[in-house]
Parts: sequence; C-alpha cells; structure tokens
Amino acid sequence: MDYDDSNSVQKALSQVVSFDDIGDMWRGFATNNEKESLIDNSRNDQSIKSTLLPPKRVPPRSCGDIMQLITQLTKLSTTISSNSKESDEPKSNLKNHLQEMNDIASQLLSRVIKKYKKEICFNEKFVKRYSFYFLISLKLLQKINDKKKRGMWNVAVISGFNKMIVLDESFQSFDNEEKKEVFLLLIEMAREAEINLDVPFKFDDGSILRGFDTIISDCLDNANPTECFADNLKKSKNYFIPEFSKTSDFHLLIEFLHQKLLQIPIEQRFEYCKKYMYKLEENKNVESGYDTLRFFIKHDLEMQNQVNSELQLLKNIHNIEAIKRLLSEM
Repeated sequence: MDYDDSNSVQKALSQVVSFDDIGDMWRGFATNNEKESLIDNSRNDQSIKSTLLPPKRVPPRSCGDIMQLITQLTKLSTTISSNSKESDEPKSNLKNHLQEMNDIASQLLSRVIKKYKKEICFNEKFVKRYSFYFLISLKLLQKINDKKKRGMWNVAVISGFNKMIVLDESFQSFDNEEKKEVFLLLIEMAREAEINLDVPFKFDDGSILRGFDTIISDCLDNANPTECFADNLKKSKNYFIPEFSKTSDFHLLIEFLHQKLLQIPIEQRFEYCKKYMYKLEENKNVESGYDTLRFFIKHDLEMQNQVNSELQLLKNIHNIEAIKRLLSEM
C-alpha cells in the first residue's frame, strides 16, 4: 500500500477486518527509527526460539509497543474464542481473560492517541490518517467488555481528535470528501458513546465544530438543514455506506448543527430566522416554514429574544400568533 496515495489507502481501509489487518496498516505509520526497532524485535523473537540466551534489550519505541499490544490482543481474542466453545472451561478463567483484554485494549487506545497527537497529526504525507484513527479506535473498543469504560474511551477518542486538529493546521485544507468521511466516523463514535454511557452526547469541542465548516455552510441556508446535511453525507465517496436513521443519527446531526450555530455571532445567525419569519409573513412555505424556524430557535435563548423583539415589526396576525406559540414551546 502507498501511504501517499488516497485511493490506495482507501482500498486498504475498506479491507480492515482483523487485528492482523490493523497491525499491517500500523507498520506504515512507523518512523524510520521505529521500523529498525520492529526489525530488531522480530529478530529477538526468532532468537528466543533457537537459543537459551537472554533476548537483546531494544529501547522501547511507541510503534513497537503498539505492535506488541496488537499481537497480545490478537492472541487473547483467539484464546477467549476457543475457551468459550469449551463448556468445561471455568468461568473464572474467561472472566480473567476478558479483564486482561479490557486492560490491553485500554493501554493500546492510550498509546494510539498519544502517538497521533505527538507525531502523526503533523505528518501530512499520511493521507486519511484521521479515518484510520477512528477506524482502529472503533475496532479496539469492541474488545473492551466493560460498557461504562468503553463509553469513557469513546469520549476520550473524540477529545483526542479535537486536540489533534487544534495542532494540525492542515486539517482545514482537507477536501470536503475527506472531511465527510472523517465526520461519519466521528458520528459513529459519538453514537457509541451515547449507547455505552446512556447519556446524550454533546458536541462542545470548539475545534471539531470549526473543523467541519466547509461541509455544513450550504446547509444552514436550507429550509431543512438536517436533511440537507444528511443528504450531503450520504452522497460522499467514503469507504462504507452510511445509513442514517431518525432515531440513532439525526439527533446527533441536529446537536452538531445547533452547537455550530451557537458559535456564529447572534446578528449573523438571526438572519436565518428573519428570512423565514418574513416568508411566513407573506404566507410562503407555511407548512415547513415553522419547522425551520423551530430548528433555529431551539436551545438558543438569544435567538428567541431576537425573534420576540422582531414580532413587533410583523403585521400578519396569524403569523404573529403562530410564532408566539412556537416561542412558548421552547
């Protein structure tokens, strides 16, 4: 695989299934020093089999450590799978194996986040590096048995990504297709966080909200911003087909758009509302107009106050009463 070629990496990402696949891809993210360490470690493994001499001590390298943990996790997964098929296997053994897997997966996630923040997010030669970051994290989280712990790691992965794009100025120059692919994986991680922690996810990281400006700017001026955003994401050329459902994904898109709106100065975001208020004043698009107005004023006290003040300038009694009822719902 050519790590400089987007199509090559895209194809490889679509084929990541097992931890061996993750390990194969991860080798491509190794620095030259780390690659030497990986070769030394491989030689040491061979020497252990052929001699009783103690293995040569190799200075710890982050990629080598990660590869070692991936190997451990793979072996442990195989052990658990075979043990679960043997009815005579004591339950205590299985419980210990699952706890060990929790610990190794947590260690691995911590190392991956650290290495990304320290090195990979600055390395522009690795195309689709954030897609791989979310993909490997989602695979690792499947190996954490403790639901609450898994949810906390979901949040940690998203928080790590936020810190990375603060440091990585090149993220803003990603093309929209690349950003959509990353965003879809971000949404999947946020959904997992909600399921595991049993609380609504809030997009309160400023860099994430600013980072995806270019893929939502056209949608905010649409009569149904969420539907427009979802349609744009569905059309993206990502390596998997997104399936949006009203229950599991739309509320996350709405949450993201609401938080994004709150970052825009009140004068600017009020223009969206004002446009629909006066369309309704002329009895245009009545059916969907109030739904759009509801979207823009929900959870936004400043916007509600501005709309309330603007009511004094309206003349259509039916429209004024309808907007007043809408405000009373908030």
